[in-house]
Amino acid sequence: MEGDDGPLLQELFDDLADFRTPFGDPGSADAVSTFLALPEGRDYDSKLLLGIWRDCGLAGALDCITGYPTRAEWTIGLLVVADRHRRRGIAGAVLAWLETTAADHGATMLRAVIRADNNDGITFAMSHGYHSEGGPDAPPGIVVLARPLAR
Repeated sequence: MEGDDGPLLQELFDDLADFRTPFGDPGSADAVSTFLALPEGRDYDSKLLLGIWRDCGLAGALDCITGYPTRAEWTIGLLVVADRHRRRGIAGAVLAWLETTAADHGATMLRAVIRADNNDGITFAMSHGYHSEGGPDAPPGIVVLARPLAR
């Protein structure tokens, strides 16, 4: 996605009935935050922000940090699909593409950072082979699920 897609991304977020950011309720600057947010020590070369386009419109978005928290891991911070496009396999197809892409670039683990109250997101990730990493690194209210990647 490019900066010009910001209003479309904000519109997508605003239209999601269940959208919440990792930091709280949605707001008018969530798209801007999505474009700008990076973990400490990372630069924009590690940010993979993709629009999921369908029927000439933005149907979803993926935000992933490559090589984080280690060079062999990629971390998904956001995978959303518009309500009207859900349950059609779009998110699963994007996730499968990301897993293949990450493995092709040398990643051995894909992690997903999900709000603890996002039961649908947790169920989706677990149905695709992701398991709790446990550990003390996750902030309160966040669940980190991970899946080893086949080479």
